[in-house]
Amino acid sequence: MKSSGPRSEASDHSGSSFESLATVAMDRVDEHPATYDSAFEPSDAMEEDEDDDWEVKGTVTEAAEAAVVSAGRSSGVRPLA
Repeated sequence: MKSSGPRSEASDHSGSSFESLATVAMDRVDEHPATYDSAFEPSDAMEEDEDDDWEVKGTVTEAAEAAVVSAGRSSGVRPLA
């Protein structure tokens, strides 16, 4: 089969709404331009909150470990010798 040259996108999708959907999608992207002028600077309050998160996670981990140990004992499962 010979190719008569590159086919255009329109000829591949004639009668379909492919082109109109692509155009609408591109228009929506162009509606909201992004700006990157502001710099991110964390505040002292945010740093204090992060410290609190670590303390809570440590407590949850200890409680979860205790629950696993007690569940293992109450289930009647014997440890491997």
